[in-house]
Amino acid sequence: MKPERFFRRMARPLLRASIMGINAVHRGMRPKPPPADVRRVVIFCPYSGVGNLLLWIPALRALHAKWPEAQVILVGPSEATALPLLQSGLVSDVIDFKKTADSSLREQMRFIRERVRPLFPDVAVCGFIEPPRRVSWWALLSGAPFRVGYGSSGDSFLLTRRLPLRGDIHEALRNFKLLEPLGIHSELPSGDYVPDDEALRWAESWLERRNMASPRVGIHPGSAAAARDRRKRWSVERFIEVARKLAGAGMGVVLFEGPDDRDEVAAIESALGGKIETLRNEGLN
Repeated sequence: MKPERFFRRMARPLLRASIMGINAVHRGMRPKPPPADVRRVVIFCPYSGVGNLLLWIPALRALHAKWPEAQVILVGPSEATALPLLQSGLVSDVIDFKKTADSSLREQMRFIRERVRPLFPDVAVCGFIEPPRRVSWWALLSGAPFRVGYGSSGDSFLLTRRLPLRGDIHEALRNFKLLEPLGIHSELPSGDYVPDDEALRWAESWLERRNMASPRVGIHPGSAAAARDRRKRWSVERFIEVARKLAGAGMGVVLFEGPDDRDEVAAIESALGGKIETLRNEGLN
């Protein structure tokens, strides 16, 4: 066998053995204590839509309570998607990483090196991603000395603190538990989101122009996760049934349509005729 062919065949087993060895050494190491003073936290959540981001609010409130002066940077969503968190003051900045997260490892490394590492984060928090991606590598490349996440992937040995993954808890609580290694053990803070005055004025103006009945109910029949896995969303027929009952009871019904929800919204509009209004992707481009 030629040497080149031999090394090509052996490269993957050798790499796997090396990773297993590093993993074993890492398991034998004492967990690194959390930093006493945190100035900057990066949170990796590249596949989060608006709904997923709102479920970070309890964790963000807890971070703000412990380190009021710390900057919190979300790495993943677009600025428009994360606008509610930016307006709330719980997030200092947003770095759009969604498209790069699906690119080659080389492109991901370059992005993290150029956009995240210069921030000199003290802590990197790895949001849970299903299926597992390279989030542990991203945390390592960020240069953060303290890296926490769930040990659900083969590269989780790159984290300084790994948590066991539980699938039977709400996503908001799962996000909040990522802060336990940082010494945050309080009760789950409120996840309420209160829009700012400008957003409320815009919404009232939009409703007044359409002479909407009151009380009003908003329905969002889809999500980014549902676009990838239909099992994670109600069937369109159920949304139609609920919208029809609400409209029949004299309530104003507003459909929210995002880029992944056009088919579902069109089906509901067709079934209910002119009894509903639709808000199409405004502010989320």
